Amino acid sequence: MKNLIYFIVNDNYKSILQYTLSSLRKHLKDTNIDVCCIVPENNSITNERYLYALDEIYEINPFDYRYTAKFLIGEWPKHELYENFLYLDTDAIPVKDVSTVFQEINNSPDFVHGVIEAPCLNKESHYHRFSEIIFPENAPAYNAGTFGFNKKLIPKFKSFVEYINTNRSKAYLDQSLFNEFFTIENCFQPTLSKYTFLFNQDDIYKNINKITMQDATIIHFLGNAYGGKNTITIDNQLKQNNIL
Repeated sequence: MKNLIYFIVNDNYKSILQYTLSSLRKHLKDTNIDVCCIVPENNSITNERYLYALDEIYEINPFDYRYTAKFLIGEWPKHELYENFLYLDTDAIPVKDVSTVFQEINNSPDFVHGVIEAPCLNKESHYHRFSEIIFPENAPAYNAGTFGFNKKLIPKFKSFVEYINTNRSKAYLDQSLFNEFFTIENCFQPTLSKYTFLFNQDDIYKNINKITMQDATIIHFLGNAYGGKNTITIDNQLKQNNIL
C-alpha cells in the first residue's frame, strides 16, 4: 500500500502550496508516496490542477478551514488505498526527504504522531484548550498543523469529527479540540518533534524545538493563521539559514 501526504487549501494559500510542493518533490525519494489536497468545491485549484501536479484532489462542501476540513480525510473514498497519512499545513515546508517520518508512523500505528508546541497543556490558552478539564501535568500541547497517523486510526478521527461538531461553539479553533480529544484518548506521541522545527520571528519556540533549523526535515512557519503566507519571506528565511 502507498502512503499519503495531504494538505487543505483554499485560494489564500495557492502560492505557498506551489512553493511547498516544489520543495517536497525536490527532496522526496520514495515513489510510494502520493500527495492530495482537500479543497472547496468549485475551486480554482482543481481547475488549475496541472500547475500543482497533484496525485489526488478531494473536494468537500462545506469546506470548514477553521474546524473540520483537515480531519475529513477518512470520508474520502480513496483513503482505503493508503497505509499511513501525514497532514501538513501549507506553510510546513519539507526541506528533506519525509520517508523516515512514514516509517515512524508505521512502527507505532496506534498513535497520533505530533509536534509539541508547549510543555504543559494545563497552562495554555484557548489556542490549545477550551474546557476546564485538568490534564496530567506531563501532558504537552500539540500543534495541529503537522501530524501523522496510520489507517488504524481512521475510525478514531471519524469520532473526533463528531466531537468537533459537538464542541465547536466552545472552541476558538481546531487545535484546542485536537489537543483535548487526543489527550483524553491517551493517543499522542511527540514523534514529529524530532523532525519538525517551529519557526517564529520572535524565536518563541527556542526552548521547545528539539532540533536545529538546519537539521529539520520539516520547517513550519507559524503565524497569520487563515490569511495566507508570503513565499518571498519564507524563501529569504530559508536562504539566510543555508537551508536551500
